[in-house]
Amino acid sequence: MTGRHLFFLLLTILMMGTLIACSGDDSGGNSFTDGDGDTDGDSDGDSDTDGDGDSDADGDTDSDGDSDTDGDSDSDGDTDTDGDTDSDGDTDGDTDSDGDTDSDSDTESESDTESESDTGPIEVCDLSPPFKWTSTGVLVSPKNQGDASLKDPTIVQYEGTYHIFATTHNPNDWASLHFNFDDFDEAKNAPQTPMTQLTSDGKNTVAPQVFYFRPHSKWYLFTQWSARYYTNDDINDPDGWVAGDSSKFFNESYVNGREPGDIGALDYWVICDDDYCWLYFSKDNGRLYYSKTPVADFPKFPQEYKTVLSFPNDGDLFEASNVYRIQGTDKYLLMVECHTNWRRWFKAWTADSPDGPWQDLAASAQNPFADERNVTWSAGQWSEDISHGELIRSGYDEKMEINSCDMRMLFQGYSPPYSGDYGLIPYRIGLLTLNK
Repeated sequence: MTGRHLFFLLLTILMMGTLIACSGDDSGGNSFTDGDGDTDGDSDGDSDTDGDGDSDADGDTDSDGDSDTDGDSDSDGDTDTDGDTDSDGDTDGDTDSDGDTDSDSDTESESDTESESDTGPIEVCDLSPPFKWTSTGVLVSPKNQGDASLKDPTIVQYEGTYHIFATTHNPNDWASLHFNFDDFDEAKNAPQTPMTQLTSDGKNTVAPQVFYFRPHSKWYLFTQWSARYYTNDDINDPDGWVAGDSSKFFNESYVNGREPGDIGALDYWVICDDDYCWLYFSKDNGRLYYSKTPVADFPKFPQEYKTVLSFPNDGDLFEASNVYRIQGTDKYLLMVECHTNWRRWFKAWTADSPDGPWQDLAASAQNPFADERNVTWSAGQWSEDISHGELIRSGYDEKMEINSCDMRMLFQGYSPPYSGDYGLIPYRIGLLTLNK
């Protein structure tokens, strides 16, 4: 080796040593020098704007402890020029999974952690009076021989199918039935299956309410006369309902006959939050009541109960109470059937809790929630009553949630005149839609 060659070899080794001495290594495996001469990875608290794992200009931290300039969460510690991390760790700004640059300026192969879900916030619509509804014609009529009336519907949608349980009455007695369909246009043709298996005599399973109770992974069906409940693992199996121990549900004997005009508890309605369940009921005496139990004790409700609302006349607050949570809010909606000379209609209130206190929403004859006078009858008026029914829920569980932007109400109605046995009033089922 000549002296010249030796000189260049020594010079090369010296330059490599200098580069190694000047380079540092941070926790992300890279090191950069800020404009003020500070190096990333140290503890001097200075901020850089390069997104290498230390505090960037906005001071936001990614999910892995690194920071970028827009506060979006990266997953590998390397940063794009827009602050988002490509899947290959390159910093080209907008990169495919193979490290190539996309033709657009925003899309990456992986999703960033944002403050909102991909679907965005739940839409909430204003629910303030005056309310205006549009009604279908008669949606469903009795189909089984001898049934004169179809009323008190409870409805839930599960896996794309609507299930309705309802009260029927024939010349002999009260009973209940079930039918299902995928679209309301199919409702009138759906077979109606009597729920004769619910009691030994197949009778008195009246004014049902159905929902799925998540803590038990079971469907529950509540009825009146007397207070009873049934459970089922599969709502599609009408023969799968098993009677619960009603002595562990609610003690009607303690409730009934304790007040003037009290005809006994009826029209049970259950709603729960994460901690408690409430059992609402009426007595057709101008008052509304509830009993309350911890979720862990459900379906056992204590015999003690409270008065929710009280009016001087039975028609001011009659029966068929429903309580719902308005989805996307911390508000609850209560609606109760009233009557004016036995023409049925609904009032409504709101509260921050099922405990109340309840504030008037649409709670007078001049400002009703649902009444024949604030309904447009698309197929001609077929009922003077807007009577016992339910809002279409957005879910199917014990939370009883409704979508304020899709308010529809199943109800019972009939066209007078009629005189005779109350049980034989020719009630039919219709559907209201709230006008937006």
